[in-house]
Amino acid sequence: MKPLDSQFEALVAGYLEGRLTDQDEAVLRTRLHEDSSALSRFVALSDLHALLTGDSALAGQILADGDKSERNGTSNALPKVVPFSSGSRGRFRSRTLLQLAASICIAASALWLCVRPDVSLFREVGGEITGLSLTGFSELVGHEFELKKGLVELRFRQADALVVIEAPAKFTVQDAKTVRIENGRITAHVRDGRQGLRVITPHTDVLDLGTRFGVDVRSGERSEVHVFEGKVEAGAAGGPRKELLSENQAVRYTNESGPQPMDIRAGSFIRPEEMKPLVAGTRNGQVKRALAIHAALKKDPALIGLVDFESRQEGIDIKGARNVQGRFPSFNALEFVDSEDNASLDLHASVSQLTLLSWVRLDQVPDGISSLYHTDGWNKPGQVHWMILKNGQMRFAMFGEAAEEAAASHAHFPESRAPVLGELGRWIHLAAVYDSQQKLVSFFVNGVFDSSVKMTGGLPALLGKAQIGNWNLKDAHGTGNRRFSGRVDELVALSRALSPQEIRAQYEAGTPYQ
Repeated sequence: MKPLDSQFEALVAGYLEGRLTDQDEAVLRTRLHEDSSALSRFVALSDLHALLTGDSALAGQILADGDKSERNGTSNALPKVVPFSSGSRGRFRSRTLLQLAASICIAASALWLCVRPDVSLFREVGGEITGLSLTGFSELVGHEFELKKGLVELRFRQADALVVIEAPAKFTVQDAKTVRIENGRITAHVRDGRQGLRVITPHTDVLDLGTRFGVDVRSGERSEVHVFEGKVEAGAAGGPRKELLSENQAVRYTNESGPQPMDIRAGSFIRPEEMKPLVAGTRNGQVKRALAIHAALKKDPALIGLVDFESRQEGIDIKGARNVQGRFPSFNALEFVDSEDNASLDLHASVSQLTLLSWVRLDQVPDGISSLYHTDGWNKPGQVHWMILKNGQMRFAMFGEAAEEAAASHAHFPESRAPVLGELGRWIHLAAVYDSQQKLVSFFVNGVFDSSVKMTGGLPALLGKAQIGNWNLKDAHGTGNRRFSGRVDELVALSRALSPQEIRAQYEAGTPYQ
């Protein structure tokens, strides 16, 4: 291959900027597939691009893996890299990068092949970590780390695995195929079970058999093992007995007891495929936009209440729920796992218009009703209950009100049309808007209008003492114990009906993804 021929340079530049057409992508993919020297050269250039632009994702290595999969008949797509900029500045930087790469790519490629670590940093999102240099060329084996904030994704080369760790976490990369985690949450995607990635906690010892699984460790309390795909072997720490866990199985280990079956919480864990849009969102300024729109909400004259869990807010009583990272590393959220976990508050308002907004991350939709916001009791006209049903649809219920029969084919109360089950394990923005004068309830998911349902009476919406997350109080009919499994990052109540454009703006400014 000629040194950086013009066509190859243009294709690589387009790839790094994320602007290749489908036709150009096919040309590049064919060339890399047929010319091993081109593939090696591209790996070196992409890794150098990643290093010089601060992207520890080592995009070229991803491409090499993708090409290997394609040759095995398992992939037909060229992996994408996140563009580091746009416009003329991005093109100038890309050309400059390639000119620099032209002079040192051979040396860089040789260096990478010689010193490629067994375990290295692959990606990070807002990571604050002691003991770790944020570069993909550092060898992590034999080192202990404390992740104070953010997310890191590690590449275990020998185990052929990607591992995502979420703060706060303390962990040690014990050897090329073993990670010990004392506290925190870890997700593993192991492509080849013959290599065997091992995860050790104070309570359990887990060995993969070619799978996707997650481990959640609460220091001094318990460890949970969740299997999303494939199988793992798991047993009590130091014990001889191992159990085989299969897809959609989960167990909990404590200091006092062996494995206890539990509901799988697939959405609790950040998976490798979610890291790329999170990295892109952070780089493209989503944190700044989210903070700006959050500040604007606080100044809105119609604000009834804004619960963001950033600190111990006056009037919020949290029971059982754990404080965890929100949709950005700098945000906090509450995580609801067990049925008694909840947060109590009193918004104390009666309004003719009401908008409820919330950022949530659903682990699962338990059988029955999942509570987003439920006023205590169900015996006063206008009391509000906002929830997700087991089919994934939202419901906005008011005591003494009902949906017009023509507008609701099967429900006494207004419900959204589109279920949110497809959004399990991702941050989603939910909104319900009520206007008593129009006798109308409207639903929105991720900033998109879902549907509107006519109400019969037009009562004022009554907000009083209530619970976020699990609602385990008995109402006038003796019912209660409505579950919520997942995280709530933010709950907002406004005494006006936000327009579809305003709700869209809330989503676009607040989403962590790009």
